[in-house]
Amino acid sequence: MAMDEFDEDLQALSMRLRMGRAAKHLTQTEAAHRAKISQAALSLQEKGVSEPGAIAVKRLAAVYGVSSDWLLGLTDAMEPRAS
Repeated sequence: MAMDEFDEDLQALSMRLRMGRAAKHLTQTEAAHRAKISQAALSLQEKGVSEPGAIAVKRLAAVYGVSSDWLLGLTDAMEPRAS
């Protein structure tokens, strides 16, 4: 994967993290607390400076009520599939 593609993926992820949080009307502190990650980590992830690990993506998706695939840009469907 070229560096530009990686940057685009990271920027898309950071945008979707912000969108998911905004849709739930949560502050970074509230979202981070619910996802059991630090507010500083979430801030860096939302800025596209660092990328969240798999567990953080799973937890944030649950907090925001969206699919992990949507956060990662793999689908345009925000809603998680029914289990």
